Amino acid sequence: MAIILCLEACLCQKYLHCKVQEQKQHLLKEIRQESTIALDENPLIPTELCREPLILEGILDEVAHDPLGHAGSHSRHASPTY
Repeated sequence: MAIILCLEACLCQKYLHCKVQEQKQHLLKEIRQESTIALDENPLIPTELCREPLILEGILDEVAHDPLGHAGSHSRHASPTY
């Protein structure tokens, strides 16, 4: 009896795993279709989205110049020289 229960549990797990995989594939297919439609229609990009990369680029430039975020604070924390 215990063997039958183990087999049923295993089959149930496999079934649920397959269902989850099917749902993922379906979701990916929908995303691909929506992306293809959006690219085919070639809509104008909203101004906010155009500005966002420029803002992020500015932030990344600041981080690249001072990765620890100490912009302008070096003189305040410098140890005194004797």
